[in-house]
Amino acid sequence: MQSKTFSYVSVPIGDFEDFTLKAIRILKESQCIICEELKPARKLLKYLGLDFYHGKYDEKDSRVFLERFHENSSDDDKLFLKEMLKQVKRVSYISDCGSPIFEDPGNGLLGLLKGFDIQRVGGVSSLSYLMMYLPIHIKQFEMFGFLNRETSIRKSEINKIKSSKKCTFLMETPYRIQKFVKELEDNFKDWNIVFGYRLSMDDEKVICGKISKFSSKLKTLTKGEFVVFIYP
Repeated sequence: MQSKTFSYVSVPIGDFEDFTLKAIRILKESQCIICEELKPARKLLKYLGLDFYHGKYDEKDSRVFLERFHENSSDDDKLFLKEMLKQVKRVSYISDCGSPIFEDPGNGLLGLLKGFDIQRVGGVSSLSYLMMYLPIHIKQFEMFGFLNRETSIRKSEINKIKSSKKCTFLMETPYRIQKFVKELEDNFKDWNIVFGYRLSMDDEKVICGKISKFSSKLKTLTKGEFVVFIYP
């Protein structure tokens, strides 16, 4: 049986020429595209040269079906989407601009996606790409980036993160990956982690869960680009 795939697709924040080739391919392969608002979605799909229609879904229509979903969608709207999703195998969601993650109505679709494999199609930002994997809905987060290399300052920064109890984004250089994993294990073992390793590459890995549970798995990773979210 052919698998069903639902893709959260990042789109340009303004200039359509910023589109990634992967995002364009995923949208062109979609049977249905769900959008935040119809007007910007129509403009974007016309730019891509996609034939689409809106209204009543017809499985015999070869055009892309365009439907709207937002924070004010009614129960009837959700029921319509739920029934429609039973009939398609390739579906994408797009925001008005950027990545469909932070404070985005697309998060509300997760409860309707029974039977779908969830795919995240990032843009050029590792932060927004990894944020699409967060299993929690956040309204704010700390952007810490690289911790200081000086031991005493680094320890102070780690303590600040622990006391803040906020979802925090962290980065580190590839050759320090195992030292960084050890620091996480020593200081945040009861916290949760979303660890993005070599994002968008063929050997991409995204590890989500308790740091204490996944620290042994993280220790098997070799030198490579990575970014991290941690939260209590």
